Amino acid sequence: PDDSTGIIRFYENNILLLDNKSVFKDKDEFSNYVLILSQYTISLENLGKYTKAINYAEKTLKLIDLKASDYDINLNQFTLYWSVLTTKGRAYYHLKDYSKSIIVFNSTLRR
Repeated sequence: PDDSTGIIRFYENNILLLDNKSVFKDKDEFSNYVLILSQYTISLENLGKYTKAINYAEKTLKLIDLKASDYDINLNQFTLYWSVLTTKGRAYYHLKDYSKSIIVFNSTLRR
């Protein structure tokens, strides 16, 4: 998790497979996939690729929201969800889109 460049390289070397994954055999496979997406999103933010980080944050959050009930995931306790949401808020902040950043961070308070 500390090698943002390595994580980005791994993801982008496997982007065709990873960007098109939509079926998971079980909760563990889903969780592992979300972990990869989350680490990629966080790494993009760490390297200043804020717009791309926001795009992947939205993709990851949407997927988690969509599959949470299928895999009995409590969003309030799903750390990866909150990490990606926070990354999205920070990315908007770094892009000086403060109004969207505030909306994202306020949404964390309502959960």
